[in-house]
Amino acid sequence: MTMSYKNRLIGFGICLASGIFFTALSMLMLPFIVLKPHKFALSYSIGNLLMMSSTLFLVGPKRQFQNMFSGERAMASGAYFGSMIGTIYAALGLRIYILVLLFIGQPTFRRTWAMTNFARQ
Repeated sequence: MTMSYKNRLIGFGICLASGIFFTALSMLMLPFIVLKPHKFALSYSIGNLLMMSSTLFLVGPKRQFQNMFSGERAMASGAYFGSMIGTIYAALGLRIYILVLLFIGQPTFRRTWAMTNFARQ
């Protein structure tokens, strides 16, 4: 299935805007992380996944995954997804908010690193 350039840009914009919305929503919940870490972790992780998925519309899923898991990026991508899983597990399973805060630093760093590397290509 092939999408037109316009439809790809629309999909990219919707995913990116949704991801930013969920990440901003999670930041509003940050003061309440001690009381309800699961709400923060879920909205933060959904936001991260949506922002990462937005580039699928621009380059396509096959090329995106090839780029993400090739060479030095494989370890970074694994750490990125591992930290998101860790965030959800720490919030939902363990309910340790300090561990949640440690895990959220990883996706933020990885996302920034990935976007700057992708922009250089």
